[in-house]
Amino acid sequence: MQIPSPDPAYTGSERSRANFLLAAKTAAGFVALIWLVPLLGWGLELERFGIRPRELIGLPGILFAPLLHADFNHLIANSLPLLVLGTMMLHVYPYAAFRVLPAVYLGPGIAAWLFGRQGVHVGASGLIYGLVSYIFVAGMIRRDRRAVAASLLVAFMYGSLAWGVLPINPSYSWETHLAAALIGIAMALAFKDRDVLPHRRYSWEHGGGEDEDDFPEEDDSAGGPVASGGITAPKEESMSSRIEGVQACVFDAYGTLFDFASAASRCSDVLGDRATALTALWRDKQLQYTWLRGLQGRHADFWQVTVDALDYAMETLHIDDAALKTRLMDFYLTLDPFPEVAETLRTLKNHGFATAILSNGTPQMLASAVKNAQLGDLIDAVISVEEVGVYKPHPSVYQRAVDRLGVAADRICFQSSNAWDAYAASAFGMRVVWCNRYGQRAERLPGRPDAVIRSLAELPPLLL
Repeated sequence: MQIPSPDPAYTGSERSRANFLLAAKTAAGFVALIWLVPLLGWGLELERFGIRPRELIGLPGILFAPLLHADFNHLIANSLPLLVLGTMMLHVYPYAAFRVLPAVYLGPGIAAWLFGRQGVHVGASGLIYGLVSYIFVAGMIRRDRRAVAASLLVAFMYGSLAWGVLPINPSYSWETHLAAALIGIAMALAFKDRDVLPHRRYSWEHGGGEDEDDFPEEDDSAGGPVASGGITAPKEESMSSRIEGVQACVFDAYGTLFDFASAASRCSDVLGDRATALTALWRDKQLQYTWLRGLQGRHADFWQVTVDALDYAMETLHIDDAALKTRLMDFYLTLDPFPEVAETLRTLKNHGFATAILSNGTPQMLASAVKNAQLGDLIDAVISVEEVGVYKPHPSVYQRAVDRLGVAADRICFQSSNAWDAYAASAFGMRVVWCNRYGQRAERLPGRPDAVIRSLAELPPLLL
């Protein structure tokens, strides 16, 4: 089984190091708190705030018991594991941590109150068992070298804790340990697709040889992929610097998240080798009509524009087939997402970025595309130009994203595969990553992208 390495552009980044330091400080702060409690409460018999199973007086112990310990030996024994495991959890699994930590803090206490032996249950060992089980199981079920390394480290350092879930030593709250371990395992299974780091990409993964850094020989229009005599982008354009201070990532839809060529490709049984030509002409005319209608002040929604552009393209190519036209328009509602889209969005969401779509598409078209691609839980907002009644690249479209998200323009990173769209967003004041899928040349327009990539898989390392 192949286990990819995390992208060193992320793991070696300033943001990654800052995240590690924050994780370590947070874990150290909790350890300091559990030391502060007995020092401030010296002689106050704080054990009475522990968990007393099935007694009303013991209910507050669910909240306070992890902060209390029987004696200083008990406290010392729990301190180092809490520091190590807390740091590991917060750094390796930042998204899951804010869901797992409350569960393994409170859940074992609830189980001890319901099912525990009579007595007073105190100590943070339930938290430790929950973290050990989560980190170990999460690493075993992921194809991620960093997670696997964390899992093996936990097994090496704390594997002997497995005996603590059995009723062997009457002085141990094995009920708490067992409940915590089960909660940790369940949470690891539930969040197995979260906190996925961008992976290192090797040249052979792109299917290229020595010329892998060249863009494909494709049309440099704003439209789609049509071979046109060796038009390629310079190699240095694919090299991009890190972008700091971003709070939200906003994406164009068609050509950026969704492959507009997939509609015609699904009709290749009828179109044959005309599918590529139809796609290019349809796309070019679609964009032209948005611009021309904008100049004329005669707005029509993107669905109507797309129908009109398809009519033009089919007539130009001498295709007279009403059933085919219906199929193509139906397929345009369920365009295929590009392969890297879901993983990229998930990575950004896991690291706290707001995500949104800003598109010429109608709300209905965009809702259908998002639903078909199963991206609903990865997109915070879907913004259509219909909200402002004018198409890109009018500045009011980009302003709408600022207004809807409540984020300043220079804190938004906008991604588009259309060069004109990327330049317009940059001129408006957004940070911009141009996803140059089709090997277009740089525009001679106001604005300039902060970075140029060939796939959205390259986006997270620029931001993390």
